[in-house]
Amino acid sequence: MAAVVALMACLWISEAVPLAATALLPLVLLPLLGFMRGREAAPFYVNSTIFLFLGGFMIGRCMEALSRLAHVAVVGAEARGVVHLRRTLLARAPARSSLGTGPARASVRSLSGR
Repeated sequence: MAAVVALMACLWISEAVPLAATALLPLVLLPLLGFMRGREAAPFYVNSTIFLFLGGFMIGRCMEALSRLAHVAVVGAEARGVVHLRRTLLARAPARSSLGTGPARASVRSLSGR
């Protein structure tokens, strides 16, 4: 068991293997080495909060890949009564920033990586 912990620590620090793969090592190694059964090791990886975050990250990645972040910002801002935001955000032309559109443009650009 200490060997698995030491191996994980070395891989985690050196990042020789992606951290996600390093985190899954106990799920594979503990049953293979006979420390515990797979049914005993798996519940540590199944938690409703983990799946909630995983779902949110997947939706965010899909929105980023489809360039929908600006669209979501425009729809949200228009629902709150901000006018002319569609032209400002989606045209990608230099626009006059005001207190209403400046923070929205900055947040969309920081989220989209542009």
